[in-house]
Amino acid sequence: MVSKKEDCVIELINITKTFPGTVALDRVDFFLKKNEVHALVGENGAGKSTLIKILTGYYTKDSGEIRVWSDPVTIRDPHDALSLGIAAIYQEINLPLDLSVAENIFLGRLPKKNGFIYNKKKLVKETQAVLQRLGVRIDPETPVRNLNVGQCKLVEIAKAITRDIKILVMDEPTAALPQKEVNMLFKLISSLKRQGISIIYISHHLDEIFQVADRVTVLRNGKNVGELLAVEENRSQIIKYMVGRQIDEAYPKNEIDIKDELLRVESLTKKGIYEDISFSLRRGEILGIFGLIGSGHTQLLRSIVGDAHPDSGKIIIMGNVKSINSPTVAHSEGIGLVPGDRKKEGMILSLSVEENITLGNQHSYCKYGIIQKKKKKKKASRWVEELMIKAHDLNQKVESLSGGNQQKVVIARLLESDADILLLDGPTVGVDVGAKTEIYKILENLCARGKGIILLSDDLMEILSITDNILVIKKGKMVKKLKSKSATKEELLQSAM
Repeated sequence: MVSKKEDCVIELINITKTFPGTVALDRVDFFLKKNEVHALVGENGAGKSTLIKILTGYYTKDSGEIRVWSDPVTIRDPHDALSLGIAAIYQEINLPLDLSVAENIFLGRLPKKNGFIYNKKKLVKETQAVLQRLGVRIDPETPVRNLNVGQCKLVEIAKAITRDIKILVMDEPTAALPQKEVNMLFKLISSLKRQGISIIYISHHLDEIFQVADRVTVLRNGKNVGELLAVEENRSQIIKYMVGRQIDEAYPKNEIDIKDELLRVESLTKKGIYEDISFSLRRGEILGIFGLIGSGHTQLLRSIVGDAHPDSGKIIIMGNVKSINSPTVAHSEGIGLVPGDRKKEGMILSLSVEENITLGNQHSYCKYGIIQKKKKKKKASRWVEELMIKAHDLNQKVESLSGGNQQKVVIARLLESDADILLLDGPTVGVDVGAKTEIYKILENLCARGKGIILLSDDLMEILSITDNILVIKKGKMVKKLKSKSATKEELLQSAM
């Protein structure tokens, strides 16, 4: 590939990177223009993260060339990247929580008096200046621990801006953000463009990409398979490039008979978190729960699974009142949870696919306290095949799997427990469009087998499309129950806000 245009900020030419048993990037070309937002999309495992880590110095390329402002450069580590004006903001917050906003922004570069005494007054003043430049209102002296996720993302952007960067990588920047803060972030991106900063934007949400990006590059299986303008008219083509096939139904949902009641919650209350929540769940039903961050909906699921004890109310399973005071008791009563943070709570990253799937289900492959290895392997193999988990073998560590396949491993462990009541907290967060469709089909098959599912999601289209009924929770109270078929995005948001 030759230089595309004179206004290219970055050119990645024939970039190749291999790991043991995997070609992560296969002669990938990518270029970013001045004052541009360029979206980088692809299924989990397509090579997006590897490409970005090469650009930001966390990985070194095996072959290929990197040019910045048409000049060939070598990026050996993150310090090299910063010196070239390249910085990245990742999905996971990476800020020392006990330091203030100002201390985080200028960490390692704190202004001093007389060359060695910490100058707090100057620090606060300089922080106010950079926050004002971004149009952000946050007290510089506030500990980061007291900020919400959206504010933390803004602090990370401010930190990058103070280093005089010209290229900013945003990796899933809207993850876990409520719509109001998403809108604020989009305005900030427009402002950064006007200030001469070019942005590489990674997201699984195509709606976001059409709002903020100028162009889209699609990676699949480590290769650049297409580049298009970021316009709604190209949606189906982008999806086809991503998954290698046309997905006619992004949200498949067939009619399934809803039968007898599995679970009933009566007047469940946890003071200061949620209050007087009542609903029922039946076999074959997907019950959606929608609420903004801080509405108490996550804690409600935690209470049902025995991880956060309610102060009052009843949990009734198949007609019998139960005292669910621990996840172990919930497990014995046929209740299982897919937690919102799969990496921290849903699996043990250093263990293999087999170990993670069978974890907590020892009773099904142990006899007289002795592990039956063949039986254990057979059980794990069944779920890998049934859920189409992409792994080299059962011994592969889950930390090396893509996000979508990691989520399938978490779901596999839940299915291995044979729970009838499945609680899913954001099961498709950080999962690409192809894997999402596969997960939706898994949920549909579970309903057909008589399971009941409670789905907590911040994705409006997801919760409207694959659920049967929706509960809206606002500030700890259930404010509305809707039939999914007749509900609208506007109605959901208006109720929740």
